[in-house]
Amino acid sequence: MDTCGSVTQIGESDAAGRSRLYQWLSAAFAFPTQELHETVLDGSFVETMRHLALALPYGSALSFDAMIADGLSSGPLDYDDLSAEYIRLFDVGTLGGKPPCTLYGGEYPERARLDVMEELVRFYGYFGLKLPEGDRELPDHITVELEFMHYLAYREALALETGNDPMSYRRAQADFIRRHLGTWVPMMRQKLLAEKPIPFFAALVDLTAQILRADLEYLTGRA
Repeated sequence: MDTCGSVTQIGESDAAGRSRLYQWLSAAFAFPTQELHETVLDGSFVETMRHLALALPYGSALSFDAMIADGLSSGPLDYDDLSAEYIRLFDVGTLGGKPPCTLYGGEYPERARLDVMEELVRFYGYFGLKLPEGDRELPDHITVELEFMHYLAYREALALETGNDPMSYRRAQADFIRRHLGTWVPMMRQKLLAEKPIPFFAALVDLTAQILRADLEYLTGRA
């Protein structure tokens, strides 16, 4: 999705911090790269996540305990093991079928997937966004949905910076969490626990679920 790229041109408002965190989370849920693996092992991934999360207006409410902190810095020593675990949990599973913890929100049994996809396309289109032709990920993939939250928070921050009304962007973020990420990510988290994942993925999903829950409460109080 072609959103706003970097958010370095906006200030240090709460919205800007939230935008950066969603951008970071979106990248973290993509297929692991060698670079991601290196940042996990050298501790820079967990330090960046800690910095972004605890700087949020509700950062003190997040449970950045030893399980999450240790998990985000304890990937397998071999990159191939990290990518294999991603494939097992989120991509094609162990038998080449559906993974046990799909990252496509429309696969969770709240509504028909076609209805979810159509609503997401309308959501994105309302804000002038669309997936590029040939994009690997569908509209309901977690990376796309998190990137959309990054964009909405960016637009909120930009509105604040330029003296415009940010309320429509706040309401859109709350509505999007309520109708999409905040509905299915907790379901995915429960499925993940049953799969005995490596600590990195367990911690990443746990912290993401916490952030979505806290962010919705925060946005609801400000919308």
